[in-house]
Amino acid sequence: MQDQENLLFTFAIITDTHLKLSEGAEKMLWSTHHLANLRSRFVLQELKRVRPDFVVHLGDIIHPVPGLPEYASTAELFHQIFSELDCPIYTTPGNHDIGDKFRAGMPAPVVSRESVGSYQGCFGVSYQAFDHNGCRFLLINSPILNSGLPLEEEQRRWLEAGLVKHDGKRLFFLMHYPPYLRDPNEAEHYDNIDEPARSWLLNLMAEHHVEAVFAGHAHAFFYNRHESSDLYVVPSVTFVRQDYSELFRIGPAADYGRNDLDKLGFFVIRVYEQGDVAHWVRTAGKTLQAPESDHKQASSPRVKPFTASFGVELRHPWAEIVEIPYNYILDEFVRRKVRNDYPILAMWELGVRKMRVPISDLLDPAVRARMGALRSKGHQFTVFSFYAPQGVVLETLGRYHDLVDTLEVIVPWGDAPEAIPQLQAIKERAPIRICLSKLNVSQSFSQAIDQYIRPGFCSHEGDEIRVFAAQEDGSAVVDSLSFRIGPDADPWNEILAIAKLTGDIHRRASVTLQLASDSEAGVVDDDLFLARRVAVAAAAASAVSELDLYIDTFVDMDRGYYVRHGLVD
Repeated sequence: MQDQENLLFTFAIITDTHLKLSEGAEKMLWSTHHLANLRSRFVLQELKRVRPDFVVHLGDIIHPVPGLPEYASTAELFHQIFSELDCPIYTTPGNHDIGDKFRAGMPAPVVSRESVGSYQGCFGVSYQAFDHNGCRFLLINSPILNSGLPLEEEQRRWLEAGLVKHDGKRLFFLMHYPPYLRDPNEAEHYDNIDEPARSWLLNLMAEHHVEAVFAGHAHAFFYNRHESSDLYVVPSVTFVRQDYSELFRIGPAADYGRNDLDKLGFFVIRVYEQGDVAHWVRTAGKTLQAPESDHKQASSPRVKPFTASFGVELRHPWAEIVEIPYNYILDEFVRRKVRNDYPILAMWELGVRKMRVPISDLLDPAVRARMGALRSKGHQFTVFSFYAPQGVVLETLGRYHDLVDTLEVIVPWGDAPEAIPQLQAIKERAPIRICLSKLNVSQSFSQAIDQYIRPGFCSHEGDEIRVFAAQEDGSAVVDSLSFRIGPDADPWNEILAIAKLTGDIHRRASVTLQLASDSEAGVVDDDLFLARRVAVAAAAASAVSELDLYIDTFVDMDRGYYVRHGLVD
């Protein structure tokens, strides 16, 4: 997390407002269409509260496409609403504003000389650049890419020449269509830029070290790292494209996923002397119809991190690829393969950067690539292994040790002495911190037939920990010890006791707060109880040093064993 003293400026990104004339409401298919204007007015008031230096709209400003009689009147509505901003607002065209990219078999009207003229008459130039505080922002007309229109070649020459002459300024690209959603080599579909323009654009980004790219269109959040560039796909402020509800293992929200309120919002970007940070502002679909005095604020973007060293256990797949069913309207002939990046967005919103994952994540090339991308955004990974890694696992750890901050090795405590030489060998091969954890398992069936596997010391096991630490057989290779706080223990007293114990033996503590019951049949779904428990643990962790706190788990476990709510759903 950046130091606020190094903040240069702030700007905001909004997209896909889909404004419409109220008198056209009877033509709309979904209830969210009737809320677009009111939700945009709410976002306007939020922007006035945040007070960015400027705002960029990434397209689909209005819903009616060029050629419809209400196009110009709806464009005027946009200017009327956002004229109240206290800062400049820049726009780049979306497919609703200027016409779709050309795709054979698509029913929507494609971009044309006439549609470009309509856009320019209502919104001004369709591509442009401006400078702000040592940075250059290039707004690209993405629907015309691969169109063959003369304007496409004009934009190409303009962009290439402008990048050559950027005078050392930091570069940002802003556009409607994303270059891609998951992989630069993914198949062409409705929600990405087709070839050959995609490769041309990505090559320019890599060659000129573009700092960040912001795109809209998909009405969903995706994050990628391409070479040295961050690629953000920004959610809509008005509705979710219901096909992306397939990303989640729950039933769709209202309007079959289209009115999924928690996925609506915008980004505030804070630009620092070194790098930038994207803050998600969740608007939850709020509307503004009453005077500003009745305005209820959206979530505030987190500026400072938790005082405590705070992380989460990622039991669910967090880099999972999901295939979106092909459908009658957008992609009838191809599957879109995308990744659910909403857990990452939730962590950013909370200011969480530490993640605890199994070592199998490091072995998976796709997940490993995600670890590399998130490392560039300040994430830290604790990777755990049952017994010390051997063979190909150890080889992989040595090769990719720069992705790992801490290796947590879990062993039955009787095997700890034999593990020390192996840990020493790992330390010599990979310069990472070693955390040692004790394995606890149920010994036999009880009357309740409960079985469990739980890693981590308990705070009352101080005697055997002190004996281990006093040994002169190489135990100094262990940098930290892992502890678990059970569901019936008081987090405040437990954390203070653990901190005292590990402080006495000069080790760091890694503490996991268990949110699950100790019984397989015990369902923990009292959100207020869990919120208090997490808050007490975070407060205690912030009061001590040399301690990392992990919440187990991050996301609700509402299927399977030990059902419980997590930090988020």
